[in-house]
Amino acid sequence: MTAIDDAIDQLRRHRGISRVGDPEIVEGGYGGWLVEIDIPVELPSRARAAGISATGVKAIETCTLAFNRWPLRAPRPYLRPDFPRDLPHINAHREGSPVPPCVFEGSLDELLHRLGLDAVIDQIIDWLGKAASGTLIDLSQGWEPTRRDSCPSTVEFSAERLIAATPADGTVLTTSASYLTVGDGMYCRVLPDLTPQPNVTFTQVLQGKPERQFGSGDFPAFIARAAATDGQFPVIGKYQPDTVVDLPSLLDLAAALGVDRAALETALSDYYRTSVIGLQNYKDWKKGLLALVVLVVKRPAPLVGSDGRDVEVLPYVVRYDIDPKSAFKFTSHVHAAFHSHTVSPELLARTSGLPQSVMQAKIVLIGCGSLGSKIGMHLARAGIGQQTFVDNEVMSPHNFARHALLEDERTLVPFKAEQMMLALGRLSHLDAKAYDLDAVDLFRNDEKFAEIVPADAAMIIETTASLQVLIAASVSAALTASPVRLARAALFGHPLWRGRSQAMFEIQVAMRSFLIISFDFRSEGSTFQDAAH
Repeated sequence: MTAIDDAIDQLRRHRGISRVGDPEIVEGGYGGWLVEIDIPVELPSRARAAGISATGVKAIETCTLAFNRWPLRAPRPYLRPDFPRDLPHINAHREGSPVPPCVFEGSLDELLHRLGLDAVIDQIIDWLGKAASGTLIDLSQGWEPTRRDSCPSTVEFSAERLIAATPADGTVLTTSASYLTVGDGMYCRVLPDLTPQPNVTFTQVLQGKPERQFGSGDFPAFIARAAATDGQFPVIGKYQPDTVVDLPSLLDLAAALGVDRAALETALSDYYRTSVIGLQNYKDWKKGLLALVVLVVKRPAPLVGSDGRDVEVLPYVVRYDIDPKSAFKFTSHVHAAFHSHTVSPELLARTSGLPQSVMQAKIVLIGCGSLGSKIGMHLARAGIGQQTFVDNEVMSPHNFARHALLEDERTLVPFKAEQMMLALGRLSHLDAKAYDLDAVDLFRNDEKFAEIVPADAAMIIETTASLQVLIAASVSAALTASPVRLARAALFGHPLWRGRSQAMFEIQVAMRSFLIISFDFRSEGSTFQDAAH
């Protein structure tokens, strides 16, 4: 018996299947074997007489199972091409093709190998039952983001900042964005300050070879949401997939989401009219006149994978193809765009699996050398940006052999502390500070200590590996009086330390308790060991 014969045997024994068709081998496309199965669906009582539910699910649904690399991979289910597409938990696909339901929260392959083929079929049956009763979305699991079957463009912005900047009175926020055309799509970036700029001038510069020409420039972003009533935004709890293809369908969707359709239409119309009348070079816009629209909508539950955010952002790229014979005639094309998060402290903390509260931690980092720079950058990449750097040395070419920073010709500041502050700025941390100061002077000068080390700092991390700094800290009256804890980090026996490759720092502290973090590079082979004492 072959593997596919064994699968057919299992399907025929399953009590939830009324018919199992003969396997059909297919080259290309699905690949492998296709097997049709008929599944009786438990319809709501009011729909049983008609044989179809209000959501469009039939009493008996035929599901095609695509066995590709069976039994290593689980079969993929596909429903009829005319199966309702306005249901949640459906994977992206082209209109008119078989509909692929998302029947399991996880890997079907893992489900198969853990519980067997019957478990996969059980998930399909359960999915169809929920589709028939309209209960596919479980709000306890979160709201499923709008399904967008095609996203040729990408738009970069911070969702949290954009949501906060969108007017609560329902007016349209117009701000500036930049774009770069890529094939049939674009890569766009909304300027991070999100300040209102009602008169953004459209620009387009063509670059590249004629056969691979691309355009770039500036264009406006129109951001809109439903108006709040008594401080509360309306909740839109009806799921609908993305079907926007042009301006009318975009405006229809905006109205369905509670957005002031007339206000958005007026903003777009004014932009078009101003662009083609005020700028007479519209015939040179080979990539069309472009605009960005972002619709903001509050959902009844946090979005799946959004870390508690219950507001969804839906970006769209609008392209006007202007009639060369008449500036007032055009055809509009609108397509959904994929949202890419701008680098922000919120994104860094979320990606690192840390709570948003970590962004409020204040760190004073003394020493911005090979170890201090790495600690500072790791903290920054975890979302901790309120760092104060203290170091009085400058960067030399040999420093780049071990330093976390890379040489940047644009950075003319030679001091290590300031270079670290600038590096954190490139990670969107704008609260970092830098002091060109000897660490010994910091601990000896009470006024400087009070200025540099805030009383609410989470920790001082000293990375200089200097015994002089250690002694200065041990006898520092300012440090003794401060509630801030001091941690000392050092590298032990690092082979790159010439003349000290076999030595270990023996830190003896008589006057104060220290946290010592050590990294031991002396292990055999490439094994990396660490220890905290």
